[in-house]
Amino acid sequence: MEGLFIAGAVVATLQYVRLRDRRLVPLAFFLAFLAGVEGREQWEPARRRFQLCAVGAGLALAVMISFEADPARNARRS
Repeated sequence: MEGLFIAGAVVATLQYVRLRDRRLVPLAFFLAFLAGVEGREQWEPARRRFQLCAVGAGLALAVMISFEADPARNARRS
């Protein structure tokens, strides 16, 4: 599972370089932090830190997606 998260983070990073879509940055961090969670044992304190960072990256991604989908904000920007 850890390898899949790492591969997803690499693909998201490469897509960011190619497309320059800022929403891919928190996605890459989210996947990288999930790989960190999977690489730790249940009792390690670092596992909890990786989980908290993954939650933060996921929330940042949700905020960025919601702002991109806001038609009123997009109309003001035009």
